Amino acid sequence: MIQELRDAFPVTRRSGGFTLIELMIVVAIIGILAALAVPSYHSYRKRARSVEAKRGLGTIRNLEEAYKAEHDVYGGLTNIGFTQTTGAHIYSYGFVVGPNATSYTVYAEGNVDDDAFLDRWTIDQDGTILHTSLD
Repeated sequence: MIQELRDAFPVTRRSGGFTLIELMIVVAIIGILAALAVPSYHSYRKRARSVEAKRGLGTIRNLEEAYKAEHDVYGGLTNIGFTQTTGAHIYSYGFVVGPNATSYTVYAEGNVDDDAFLDRWTIDQDGTILHTSLD
């Protein structure tokens, strides 16, 4: 009986498929590559999203300087004509130190990576941009 089964289903050594060990090695290599790539991707995404804050703060600084040239005082966001463009925004803008005749500090605050911490950038009348909270 056993001989008949062996004759009916002959065992060949290599029939063109992959062994379980080979498949496990491939899965392990893919896992290692993913473990290296995912943190790099998140870091890249955070850097790319922070460009919105820097661009917005630069725009506010230019508008503040133009407003001061005309009125001899720094103005609020609505006075200087700052409006966010339409579409999805990560950052919101406001004053840390309100505008007066000689100084201002504006912040851009947003959640760039969907965690519990906010990313915060500031700019002052001298054009100094600081990343005041590390997300």
